[in-house]
Amino acid sequence: MALAEDICEAWSWMGIESAEVVAINKFGNVIFTDQSGRYWRICPEELECKVIAESKAAYGRLQNEPDFEQDWEMMRLVEMAEAKYGARSLFGRRRQSNQRSSAGEQS
Repeated sequence: MALAEDICEAWSWMGIESAEVVAINKFGNVIFTDQSGRYWRICPEELECKVIAESKAAYGRLQNEPDFEQDWEMMRLVEMAEAKYGARSLFGRRRQSNQRSSAGEQS
């Protein structure tokens, strides 16, 4: 809940009045819905927050696009980071090497 509140506070200047977090990837990208049902993505590495889908149906179609999946999962970067620093959970704690979390894992 705190993350959704932070999103509303930080991005209210873009017209976001409410947010529900949908997914968080291993590099801290966040997908959330706003009060009108649009899906947004916060990309910290690109310093942006933008609408990625206008509806749940459009978001469902987007998830099935290989380019989006590759961009969202960031598997090559995840593998490089895990090889150098070890596997970690979303919040920096070490995971067992045999555990794999989904990109949408939330605590």
